Amino acid sequence: MELAWSLNGKAVRFEQLGDFLVKADVVLCATSAMHIVLGMKEIAPAMRRRSGRRMFIIDVSFPRNVAEEVRGVPGVELCDLSALNDVASENLERRRMEVFNAERVVKDELELLSNRLEEMRAAELLRLVHTKYRSMKDREVGKALGRLHGGESAEEVLEDLASSLMGKFLADPTAAVKSASRQGDRGLLRSTRELFGLEVMQDVPAGKDEKA
Repeated sequence: MELAWSLNGKAVRFEQLGDFLVKADVVLCATSAMHIVLGMKEIAPAMRRRSGRRMFIIDVSFPRNVAEEVRGVPGVELCDLSALNDVASENLERRRMEVFNAERVVKDELELLSNRLEEMRAAELLRLVHTKYRSMKDREVGKALGRLHGGESAEEVLEDLASSLMGKFLADPTAAVKSASRQGDRGLLRSTRELFGLEVMQDVPAGKDEKA
């Protein structure tokens, strides 16, 4: 009875079943009986008196209390534990797919975020590189302009400027390559080759770096 009240339904005695089967659109069968409670002799007459109204029967008893044959009565839909288990399995599988899809979306978004963070780090690194070498360039160009204003040969000033800039720009990479060679860091050597666009670079045995 408590189950019926919780579902806004009505519990009826078995002897009242015939009349209520005519009235009820949803029938929940939940008993401890070990035999069939609702069969063709109960359902078929009730359906003839329902003027075409459909009936939905839910059998949650174990063993089943509603005969399987009532599925053949026009207008009757029977849902037993087996069908409920199928529905539960379908819902579980659907939820698993939803979780899988959600995880895939999260993974894709995290990958996009990671790529964006790497791009931001690279942009910041390039900004620092440009700032550093622009500062070097400005200082050397200032010195060269001072020498030109002092009347020195433009050809000599430009040659010294080019040599000075090349030496300052390559000082740090040269030191890093020498250190990598001494430590056997071939990864950095390969990265240097790619960074400077060198098609051919002869391997130098670790610790045998050339003098600059």
